[in-house]
Formats: sequence, structure tokens, C-alpha cells
Amino acid sequence: MVEKRWYDDACGTAMALELVGERWSLLIVRELMFGGRRFGELKGALNGISANVLTQRLEGMEAAGILQKRKLPPPASVQIYELTRWGYESETAIQELGRWATRSPAHDPSLPLSAASLMLSFRTMLSAERSAGMVARIGFRLGDEVFTTELANSSFQVTRTEPVDADVVFTSTPERSRRTPERARRSRRQTARRFAAHRSTARERWRSRPTATCISPSAKETRSIESTQSGKHSTMSRAQARKDTQAMEARHSWRRSVDPRDLP
Repeated sequence: MVEKRWYDDACGTAMALELVGERWSLLIVRELMFGGRRFGELKGALNGISANVLTQRLEGMEAAGILQKRKLPPPASVQIYELTRWGYESETAIQELGRWATRSPAHDPSLPLSAASLMLSFRTMLSAERSAGMVARIGFRLGDEVFTTELANSSFQVTRTEPVDADVVFTSTPERSRRTPERARRSRRQTARRFAAHRSTARERWRSRPTATCISPSAKETRSIESTQSGKHSTMSRAQARKDTQAMEARHSWRRSVDPRDLP
């Protein structure tokens, strides 16, 4: 049960943000999508999360019914976190959100991925048309994590099991395990610069519109702010437009405040 609400809104989207809208929450769900994980394994897969924040997110989502704790039987005898049946149903929402976000110009596909993120990306980006009729058993050994996948009927099923009798096995070391704090900071700076460049380009396109119109509050006077330079339209700066608007307001205010009978 959500104790503290951020939004007084009955929309399901608002409720979804109440459940998994805090930082790291949705990524924790992503990491648990293919089976239970120990606390240390989750922390290792989520580069940059602190133990305190991870504990808070796990406790919050457990209280909300998204995940649960379970102790493995001997000889393991360790505690793991796993999604509930309702928690697993969030995969479709995560896939659609990821598919939408990758269209952002700020998205950097060269950044590292966790093993679970890679598997979920395969499931999300699989082309049903191109994979029609294909049947294959594919294994993955990504560092300490292993996966067995089944490609059949345009679906891609993933389990955290040792790939046995697989048609092909891919072996690699995830980039995340070799990522240093300095490389992480450099990646964040590069992403920030890319996003700033996109915003700057959008701002310049907005400023280079051929015509802008400034209307006074009285709606009695309209001025087209348009000038010509070398045969091209150029828009007057916003500062100049604001100055002209203030002058119009002052003129109309003076007209309203003067009684015609007082004029000579």
C-alpha cells in the first residue's frame, strides 16, 4: 500500500508513478525480470546505486506488492528478491517505455548495459516479421551471469539457466563490470552535452521562424514583428518585442486614464 502520495490523481499513469516512479525503482524491476536476485547482485548490476537507496526501494516495492523476499533452500540458504506475478506483468510497460525513449536524440546506445537489460532489449526489439519461422536455442554467458533463450514462433523466451544443448553460445564480459567512476562521469558529461546541443538546435529553429506577432493586451493594436535582411526573414529579438509590448501597454493605459473633457 502506498502511504505517501505524490499526486492526487485517479489516472492509472499517476498510480504507476506512485509505485515505480522513484529513481532506480523501474531498473530494479528490470533486473528481476528473469528471476530472483540477491541484494549484492542487484547492487552490482545497478552502477551508482547506494546500499541505503537500494534497501529503501526494495522495501517500498515489497510493501506495494511488486516484489517479495524468499529464502532459498539449503545448501544456498540465502535471501533473494523476486517479482510477484503482478510485478512480472509490468514487462510490457517497460518494453513500450524503452522503445519510445530510444527515439530521443539524447539516447546514447554506446553506453554499457547490464546482462538483464541486454536480454530485455532482445525481447523488446525482436522483429516478428523477420523471425517468423525461425527456431533456435541460444545461450549467453555474460560474466558471472548465464541465460538460455528459446527463439520460436516469433517469441524470445529467456531463463537464467546454464545453456545446455544450445545451438550457439555467446560469451562476453559486460562493459559495466569494467566501468570506472571516471568513465561514468565522462559518459554523463557526454550525454549532457548531447542533450544541450539538441535543445540549442531546437531553440535556434524556434527563433528563426519567419514571422512573429505581438498583440497588445487591449487587442486593439497588432504589430507584425518582421524585418528583411539580405532577402531573408529575421525575427526581432524577444527583448525588443517585450519592450514594444510594454510601450503599447503604457500608451493604452494613458488613453484609458485621460478624460477627453480634460484635453485642450
